[in-house]
Amino acid sequence: HLLKSPLGKFKPSTWKPQAIWTEPHNCSGSINHCPSGFTLQLTFQQDVQGYPDLPVRYIISNGGQNSRGNGYYIRQIRDKYFQIGVAKDTQLWQVELSLSWGGPTHLALAWSEEDGLKVYVDGFIAASAAQSAERVYTPVSVTPYREVTIGKANDEVYNGYPDVHIGTISLTDSVISNQNVSALANTLTGESV
Repeated sequence: HLLKSPLGKFKPSTWKPQAIWTEPHNCSGSINHCPSGFTLQLTFQQDVQGYPDLPVRYIISNGGQNSRGNGYYIRQIRDKYFQIGVAKDTQLWQVELSLSWGGPTHLALAWSEEDGLKVYVDGFIAASAAQSAERVYTPVSVTPYREVTIGKANDEVYNGYPDVHIGTISLTDSVISNQNVSALANTLTGESV
């Protein structure tokens, strides 16, 4: 089911990086609180020119990119190539894929420990990682990265403009079926909240 307020759907600002969904005790703040997995969906507009001098730019993150965080991230690593990952303790599910420039893109990632990571582009499966790889993990007593951040990594200082323009975002506390991802791709594109 769709998580309720302050979760659910969110239409962010297009002019500054910002934190959303800052609750540490549910699925948005830590994937440790997602026993049935999760599905994150968003629409975003890629820049035609890109940022050739910027080594990595983050679309969204909630701590998976950091060795002390359990969470997910979507980041552009070069030109049209994106890296999407989910990290939990010493495990990392990660894929790389190329996205074409142009109009808005609907991106969805569905993850559970049992099935791994599936990534959908405009309603169709584009990449998957059923098996995890080992990663360096530093256990902490309190989750240091408990907010979902758009436009920057959530372990960075928010300054300047966001790295990308984000449309509607939705988060569910379960893995959505392939058919439902396709249907939601159509409803989220251009929807105002």
